[in-house]
Amino acid sequence: MDIQVDYVNEEASDNNDASIVLKYNKVPFLLMGDADTKLEAEIMAKFNVQSTILKAGHHGSNTSSSSP
Repeated sequence: MDIQVDYVNEEASDNNDASIVLKYNKVPFLLMGDADTKLEAEIMAKFNVQSTILKAGHHGSNTSSSSP
């Protein structure tokens, strides 16, 4: 299995920021946990997040995913 851990923070003060963000590379899909747009930007700056399937962060709320 080819799974990439894009984010994990066991010491986050907010449970949403403690989400684990994973990318499975065989059929590229990105699991954003409860990440918000701030965390999304941080992950995008460090990793190639281009994926075929996206599980939107934080239940797809208006604070979870930006246009980029």
